[in-house]
Amino acid sequence: MAAFLHMVDSLEVGGARWLGIASDSNAPLMGWTEAVRWREAASRSEEFSLADTLHLNRHTQQLSVFDGDRLLWGASAAVSQAMPAGTYPLDGRVVSSVLPEAGLMGTPWIHNFSGYSLSGAYWHNQFGLDAGRSVVGAPIQLQPSAARWIYRHFRSNGVLHVV
Repeated sequence: MAAFLHMVDSLEVGGARWLGIASDSNAPLMGWTEAVRWREAASRSEEFSLADTLHLNRHTQQLSVFDGDRLLWGASAAVSQAMPAGTYPLDGRVVSSVLPEAGLMGTPWIHNFSGYSLSGAYWHNQFGLDAGRSVVGAPIQLQPSAARWIYRHFRSNGVLHVV
């Protein structure tokens, strides 16, 4: 099952473009979000495939989700620069867990890749910004809704490419 937000309005403030979003093109405005944080998704009528590859760019703090060569989806991330480049197979995933070393309870949608993890992060909203070495918790963090989307659409034999 895919989820969509619809852009129903836009504006520019101080050189930044903002999108007015709603649950449906005819629904009332839910709120505003910076356009730089979003990518256009497949149309609602298009079926989503299961993803087999995550591509993470540490420099742009962007995660792209692919089915073969086809881009399915993308999101801004908070990535620790200590996360090394490489290709990592998915070892497992859990809906929620405790990260005692970071003092975090109920960390959502965790994916484990050869000792590194990707999770939802409810404790900040610094996605897409250079996280340096200051990321607390999993070395790859997404908005919880993005981590949930990956949890539902990522194959159990998928891989993560980090550049």
